[in-house]
Amino acid sequence: MEKTTEGKKYPLNNAGNGLSIINFPPKSVSFSDISNKFHAQDMSDGNIRTRLLNEVVIENGMNVNEFSLEGEWRYSQKKLDEIFENGEVILISKNPFRPNHVKKGGEIKKMHNLLTIKNYNIDTNEDAFKEQVELLGDSFFEYTKPSGLLSFLIKSFLYDDKNCIVLDFFAGSSTTAHGVIKSNLFDNGDRKYINVQLPEKITPNSKGNFKNIAEIGKERIRKVVNKIKEEHPDKSKDMDLGFKVFKLDSSNIKSWDGNPENLNESLFDAVGNIKTDRTEEDVLYEILLKYGLDLTLPIEERIIEGKKVFNVGLGSLFICLADDITAKVAEGIGQWKEACTPEICRVIFKDNGFTDVEKTNSVQTLKRYGINEIRSI
Repeated sequence: MEKTTEGKKYPLNNAGNGLSIINFPPKSVSFSDISNKFHAQDMSDGNIRTRLLNEVVIENGMNVNEFSLEGEWRYSQKKLDEIFENGEVILISKNPFRPNHVKKGGEIKKMHNLLTIKNYNIDTNEDAFKEQVELLGDSFFEYTKPSGLLSFLIKSFLYDDKNCIVLDFFAGSSTTAHGVIKSNLFDNGDRKYINVQLPEKITPNSKGNFKNIAEIGKERIRKVVNKIKEEHPDKSKDMDLGFKVFKLDSSNIKSWDGNPENLNESLFDAVGNIKTDRTEEDVLYEILLKYGLDLTLPIEERIIEGKKVFNVGLGSLFICLADDITAKVAEGIGQWKEACTPEICRVIFKDNGFTDVEKTNSVQTLKRYGINEIRSI
């Protein structure tokens, strides 16, 4: 993004704006080569309308007292007050008064109203077409946006927030994700992206082996990540280039529908209350959602006594959804917790994952390690 030049002057007058009054506190304005007393007067000239509304005394290049000007201003009083608070300079160099804001330099310039190639050399629809072909082997969308445009917009609006989250609720081919990654590559940012896309079917005559639009987006992100790793090996090693994919579905845990006719079946299902077509990872993320935990928390897996155990958030939550759990598994969890030293620790098991005796022994084992919040599903 373009930045302001140190010492460059920006006039406060802006002919054509509505008339308003701005106030200047004592010693807030620098007057170049002016030491005098000015009475209230009309200072308009040509198409610039300005009126000094009260007397102002200038000594040693600064205004002694507060004074007010009426005119067509570029800045509001609120913006002007921010300039004063930041210690920036307002300069008036002659009579009639034409105040200027003297920039410190390094600030992001205000964007033009039109994002044209002439102003910003922005990527075009042709570039977007070329990107799709290079990454995916074909163009699947007629009016997809170029990643360079998205990267430009992200940097324009979020230049001072390198740790934000960018949400695209109609992800398409994941151009937004591509733009976020390019922005991070440009300025070493750590911005995150969330892409939301319905699994809309691809028309039968479409090229490629994609079943739906969401699959195109996922593949594009993979290709972009691989390309960055190949072209920028030094920078990419310090970037978080991973991503997770979640699909909306019904709960992984069975529940009785309330129909008395299904009572016997429901009681039988309660023995194994996790749906048969769901994985331990499916249940893991549902638990995180129900606990209100961040889905991007670090998750580590470890096999303890032949059972898979998930460590979420560096020891804040342990989850084991295996069958035939013993107290030795609980012992291993307790030792792992001691190594992590979390402030709070919770453990979740599958309710039918162990016998009553092993459950009792496991609870007591965990309590020896200071883990008192133990739940089952």
